[in-house]
This record gives sequence, C-alpha cells and structure tokens, in this order.
Amino acid sequence: MAESSAPQGPIRRGETGAQLILTRRAFNTGVVAAAAAALLPMPARATVPPKDEALVLARATEVDLSAQETAVVLAPVPQRRPPQQRKLAKGEKPPAPRTWIVLRDVIAAERAPAYDLFLVLEGTNVFAPTTTAQPIGALALKGGSGDEGKERRETVAFDVTEPLTKLSKTRGFNMRFLRLTIVRRAVKDDSGKETVPNDPRPPEIGTIELVRW
Repeated sequence: MAESSAPQGPIRRGETGAQLILTRRAFNTGVVAAAAAALLPMPARATVPPKDEALVLARATEVDLSAQETAVVLAPVPQRRPPQQRKLAKGEKPPAPRTWIVLRDVIAAERAPAYDLFLVLEGTNVFAPTTTAQPIGALALKGGSGDEGKERRETVAFDVTEPLTKLSKTRGFNMRFLRLTIVRRAVKDDSGKETVPNDPRPPEIGTIELVRW
C-alpha cells in the first residue's frame, strides 16, 4: 500500500519545465504521485522508433506491473555495430537523433488502470538519498484480445530527449543511477477521495528499451 505521510520534498518549477526533487520515501507517497501526475505531458506518441534503425542504449526484460510502483533498472547494452540508417534523398540532412523509452510487447487486460511514467535519477549519497525525477508520460492501454482472440500486444514509445537532458545537468550525473519508475495512477471516488485501484491482471511488458533514433 502507498504510504500516507506528507511529502518530504518540494516540487520545483523552472523556465525549462517541471522537475521533482524529493526523498525516496516521499516519492512513494500518494500525495507526491498525484502532484506529479498533474505535470505529466500527453500520452505516448504514435511514433515508434524502428528496431533496425534505433540504437539500443539500455534494456530491461519481463517487467510486470503488479506493484503500485515499479522501479525498472535499465541495464546498459554493449555496442557492437551501428544500426542501419535510412537512405536520405539527395541534399537531405539527417534529423538530429533523439532519445526514446520504448515499451514492447505490452499485454494488458481490458479496462486496465492508467500508469504514469518517470525518469528517475537516484542520488549517490546514502546519508541524503534524494531522488530527482522527470515525468515523461501516461500509459493508457487498450488491453483485451485482437480480432483472432489472441492477446493484444502493444508497443508504445515516449520521447525522453528533453527530460533526460534536464536530468543530465544534475551534479554528478551518472547513467548507472537512471531508473524508469512506473506508478499506477490514483482515481477519485464519488466523494472526491483518491485511492490507488487494485489491478487483478496487471500489465506485462516484454521489453523496455532506452534507444537513440
């Protein structure tokens, strides 16, 4: 269950966007999760980086969202050879590469709760374990079965170029401390009280990748 104590860190806003700086304990509270959700951008974009063109920087596999909050460790992927590049028209300049979080082979039940996603940079000081987080989007899945009765597998992507750029400006930034945190969104009942719904058939994610494309 989510803790009910008051948040121990402020929500800071700046000219470049919103950033959350809080203790790890505070990040787990429903109050902070609700405040963070209000800052989230629109749901995942329709664009999905092609597998054969995207450079995979880090990966996690077989992730399930049975917990109200899931912290995903993205393991670095050794770089063996560069991905294929699409052919450009004569005189066309290649677009500047961007960074994406891609969720592949996502399976969810119908009417699955929404989830909010954050890039989280954990602090290195065990005596002051602060966490810096950037909201990156909302995951709202269709779920259910496809036309042939098979479980529908979805692939969704989030452009995290700007959030990652902001986190990289944190003093002592190190990719080894970067996490993807997925939080089940709270809902309001008729009286206006917020609670985190149970999910008897939580979504399963085959692979999560941090890619450059």
